Amino acid sequence: MKNINITTWLRTMAACAVIGLFALLAAGCGSGREGGMPATETIASAVAPTTLNAVLSGAQEVPPVVSAGSGTATVTIDAARTTITVTLNTTGLTGVTASHIHAGAVGINGGVIFPLFAAPAAFPATLTKTLTSADFTPDAANAVNTFADAVNAMLIGNTYINVHTVAHLGGEIRGQLTP
Repeated sequence: MKNINITTWLRTMAACAVIGLFALLAAGCGSGREGGMPATETIASAVAPTTLNAVLSGAQEVPPVVSAGSGTATVTIDAARTTITVTLNTTGLTGVTASHIHAGAVGINGGVIFPLFAAPAAFPATLTKTLTSADFTPDAANAVNTFADAVNAMLIGNTYINVHTVAHLGGEIRGQLTP
């Protein structure tokens, strides 16, 4: 076995340690952006918006309603989970008094957590509304106590949209929001 000079060995080890430390620092620092954005912020900003859909009919109301009305809804929850954009298209309805997003599973009536429309304004064939925490109404009976709870209820399919009319004050058409 060849004799190794201890000084040379120590210098080699020190050089390897410095190179290793530099590699670790380079790999762990910053996100490639000026200002050294933390990695968690980079990951959080990469989350995409979530889109939910519903097909509304009288048959989904509880109890079911015979109606010529129908509708579709698209709900987009932004990546930060701070705004909800609703687009509701309906046809065959007259005398619309209100429209809401409710907490509730399929076949279960629940409380209003977001208003979408209220008379006496004219109900449009296409309604578009952006909702924030300021629009939120808690529904303690369904454990939807915060805006974040409402978003989570939407994401797991425990919310629905319905449209109320003069003929059907409890709701004429309804549709469960699903991914």
